[in-house]
Amino acid sequence: MKTIKQLLITIVALLCSTTASAYDFEVDGIYYNITSITDLTAEVTNGDNEYSDKVIIPETVVYKSKVLKVTSISPYAFNGCNNLTSVVIGNNVTSIIDETFSQCSNLTSVVTGNSVTSIGESAFYKCSNLTNVVIGNSVTSIGDGAFSSCARLTSVTIGNSVTSIGEYAFNYCSSLTSIKIPNSVTSIGDNAFANCKSLKELCIEDGTETLSLGCNESYYDDYGLFYYCPLETLYLGRNLSYSSYYLPFKQNKTLTSVTIGNSVTNIGEDAFYGCSSLTSIEIPNSVTNIGEDAFYGCSSLTSIEIPNSVTNIGEDAFYGCSSLT
Repeated sequence: MKTIKQLLITIVALLCSTTASAYDFEVDGIYYNITSITDLTAEVTNGDNEYSDKVIIPETVVYKSKVLKVTSISPYAFNGCNNLTSVVIGNNVTSIIDETFSQCSNLTSVVTGNSVTSIGESAFYKCSNLTNVVIGNSVTSIGDGAFSSCARLTSVTIGNSVTSIGEYAFNYCSSLTSIKIPNSVTSIGDNAFANCKSLKELCIEDGTETLSLGCNESYYDDYGLFYYCPLETLYLGRNLSYSSYYLPFKQNKTLTSVTIGNSVTNIGEDAFYGCSSLTSIEIPNSVTNIGEDAFYGCSSLTSIEIPNSVTNIGEDAFYGCSSLT
């Protein structure tokens, strides 16, 4: 009986010891775990004190006379750190995993390092004061809900290596006014820009690869990807792929100007259906097809020049363009 009691006391002591020291060492207010003794690598983790103010994650850290590469950030390392204001991520960190900075309500600025290849799901979810994000050229994917509910986010720079933007990635970024989609992006998931109620400028950069677009899902109906965005100007630099049920610009009443780049060969069916405020559009010599109902109901469109390259114009392509002179 005495032996069992002693064993229980030992187990409790070990558990308490583990809880009190969830990290291997601390340097300059940043807590670390050693991830590989052989490769001399470490990860940033949480510790005794919550992170606050500005945090700069270094490329290397010295521990017991050994130089360790800082290559990762542990799950939830900064989750809910309400006094954290800005983060600079060192060039050896390779990924920002799911929910790493979720609900850091006073985080205003993030700069990713040159080795970060992915931003995980909900990585910056509900960082309600985040205003500026620079996503480095090494990043290839932005996960679902990565910046969802960042209500004060006004500026996002997406690097030229990003190939996919996940579902709900910028959902409820209600202060975002403009965004540029680089030509490396091949797909944008459902609801990626849902409830972006200030998004007025959209630039889809020139490129030869077709960009696949998701839709906006709601309780009552489904709409095109940018249906809830008050777009005013659009630069369309390549062909788009989307379901005929979820047209990205259909019935956008605020869109006034569209410029089509020289890589676009097809203006799809219903592409600008019901864009009643559209007053001007430039169609380059690369376009060979204008689909059915492409400009149906564009009642403010006063003139349009169709280049010699166009070999097909679908039915009702300009039906209801009552201002054409």
